[in-house]
Amino acid sequence: MTETLTLRTELEEDRFSRLRLIPWWDQAKIQSARVLVIGAGALGNEILKNLALLGFLNIVIVDLDSIETSNLSRSVLFRASDVGSAKADAAARGYRNLLPEANVLPLAANVMQDCGLGLFAWADLIIAGLDNREARLWINRAAWKVGRPWIDDAIEGINGVARVFLPNQPPCYECTLGETDWAILNRRMSCNLLLHEAQPQGRVPTTPTISSVIAGIQVQELVKVLHGLPTLAGKGYVFEGLQHTSYVTQYTENPDCMSHASLENIVELSECSGEIS
Repeated sequence: MTETLTLRTELEEDRFSRLRLIPWWDQAKIQSARVLVIGAGALGNEILKNLALLGFLNIVIVDLDSIETSNLSRSVLFRASDVGSAKADAAARGYRNLLPEANVLPLAANVMQDCGLGLFAWADLIIAGLDNREARLWINRAAWKVGRPWIDDAIEGINGVARVFLPNQPPCYECTLGETDWAILNRRMSCNLLLHEAQPQGRVPTTPTISSVIAGIQVQELVKVLHGLPTLAGKGYVFEGLQHTSYVTQYTENPDCMSHASLENIVELSECSGEIS
């Protein structure tokens, strides 16, 4: 009886005890996983919040932008005092507030210009909260080269999509691109341009509710990938908020896709490329 009470007390005191009740759940696997989070805006905030609550201890956050006042209505980790700060830095502080024992590295950087394949190879899992196709394409090619799964998203208004791409298992993100996507691929849709481009682009600002829905699906898929469970690989989960309808769409492999290239070996340098070029 004493042993039973002791075990029950330990489970009740364990922060992650409810998660451990899931038959296939492996908290040790979650705590040892290395996750690269690209984008620390509205979606990135929700992604990071979920990762922290689940107990992911090893996180790198990459985001180029700084916090604006308008970000505060859609970003759970940011505070008014963070306005003007780098999103990556503020998101890292928020993550540590939720999970003090976490190892979090913020990088206020452009993922396409400042992050090499070594960073992608470091990660076990890559998850993104992005606002432009160009960055997605870059990440897609990098993830494929180093053999890492990545989870993508997109939101607009109160609608959104979450999708999973696994290495060497097409279709990949590039396979999903159509003529319209390629026509606007290089058009950078940064948050600070939304006000000026919302009408010409037919877009509207997003809400924290859709960010929460889509990021929740993303992190759930990340957990499933980590545990080797069936996922949305090569598919997209589409949520339409107006009527609360959702469906899964299957993407098709493009036999001419240029992203399907992998590298046998990645040579690690003792110095950063900027120091030797």
